[in-house]
Amino acid sequence: MKKADHLQTKCDLRPWERFLVSGSVLDTPEARNGNWDPEVLKEVSGVDRIGSLAVRHTAYIEALDEFAQEASPDVLRPNSWGIAFGHRLKEALEHRCTLWLSVVSADSLDTLEDFIGSELIRIAGPMRADQKIPIALNPVALVTAWSENPEKAHYLRHVLRNADTLRASHRAIAALRRAQVRIRERSRLARLIIDPRFVAYFVVFVYSSLRALPVVLVPGFHGRVWVLWLIDIITAIPYTWGLLALVAGRTFFTRFAGLIVTIVTFVSPYVYFWMHGKNYPPGVTAFVVAMIVGAIALEGIRWLRDRLVARGLREGR
Repeated sequence: MKKADHLQTKCDLRPWERFLVSGSVLDTPEARNGNWDPEVLKEVSGVDRIGSLAVRHTAYIEALDEFAQEASPDVLRPNSWGIAFGHRLKEALEHRCTLWLSVVSADSLDTLEDFIGSELIRIAGPMRADQKIPIALNPVALVTAWSENPEKAHYLRHVLRNADTLRASHRAIAALRRAQVRIRERSRLARLIIDPRFVAYFVVFVYSSLRALPVVLVPGFHGRVWVLWLIDIITAIPYTWGLLALVAGRTFFTRFAGLIVTIVTFVSPYVYFWMHGKNYPPGVTAFVVAMIVGAIALEGIRWLRDRLVARGLREGR
């Protein structure tokens, strides 16, 4: 199953708009050159907002229409088509792909629903001029469902053998184990080290553990350094969570809670400094104000990115 060739961009976006949607599903050529329902893509992929659906988690499967014509018990044995389909499944699991896009005929859609599972395939847009129907499915959901079917689990054991779990999601790994697929196990430490969230947490935690210590050099400070540092350590974990939740939280409530927690834990060591010194660091007030303004601006940018991505998906040629 070959990946489709890149197509020309259909979305008439200004340069700054293209920058704002960079890295999104619109960077998948077939996504920006067709009519897709953003709500369906959001539901199938499992993201909370369409602007969060990344190109690296999306793939276009060109040969699904031809695959449907070969969909028979032989595929699960597997024949050449079954091996090719398994290769795409393995690739999806190893790279955390959560959305497959394709266009198929009405007859192929019926066949695929019978073979793959009607609950796994969603119509993702209006029928096109060539009578093809846009569809979307989640490969992780497919493997999860198939892992509970003895015949299909046997197929998974064959085509997904030695799948690398380094970047696979916990859901995918659980499905592979349920199907008794022999996988390439990775330690939690190895999976943790390559996790961007862990790196971000570690860097912010180190900073937040030491951020208030420079104030001891300010003339007029009469407090105890160990108390100030202890406050830093105690607030480091909630401060780290709050800062990352503010920037990368999946829901508005999470981002708002992150803002409050960040402000409170950021100010805490400086309150002690203020109570045992002569001057409150002027940068604290400026930082808190900047954080509030930045949070509002970030929310606005997220909203605009969602609108631009949704518009780009809906507007076909």
